[in-house]
Amino acid sequence: MFAQDVRSMVAQEECEHLAKIAKDAVVLELGTFAGRSTIALASTAKEVHTIDWHRGDQFSGSYDSLPEFIANIQRYKLLHKIIAYVARNEDVLPMLKEIYSFDVIFIDSEHSRDAVEKDIQMTRSLLRQRGIMVFHDYGEIPGLAPGFKFGVTEAVNDFVKREQARLEVVRTLAVAYLP
Repeated sequence: MFAQDVRSMVAQEECEHLAKIAKDAVVLELGTFAGRSTIALASTAKEVHTIDWHRGDQFSGSYDSLPEFIANIQRYKLLHKIIAYVARNEDVLPMLKEIYSFDVIFIDSEHSRDAVEKDIQMTRSLLRQRGIMVFHDYGEIPGLAPGFKFGVTEAVNDFVKREQARLEVVRTLAVAYLP
């Protein structure tokens, strides 16, 4: 499902791919904003856990996206498949380790290399065997300065090499299939 009317930098082709890999899966999403990617994931997933403190970051600025997110997932009738944690990743992830594991983890939170590496470190043990890690804003981002890349790219490349994962790229979506 592509929620074209929901504000996001996640493109239609990326949403379609997210829905494809989330089919019948239990998914963890870091970074929700207004919910376009959450809607795509939840349209086919068994269940989506999403973490966002809904107050923006250094790249998106300060913005309370929570009312917009709730309205969007209600309008798309997906509230029953989504467990939303309104907090920072580091406040929620340690608690999830005791309760959940995930088939797919989608990271679209902070975009610095250090932040992505921290997200990977905090989530890797939550990923089920042969799981899929997905990252947004990988590679050169259309509309930004030519050659500019977020720290996502370096962090993902290191992760893929270390884990010996197979990497698939769909626009700015990096999909790492773990062995």
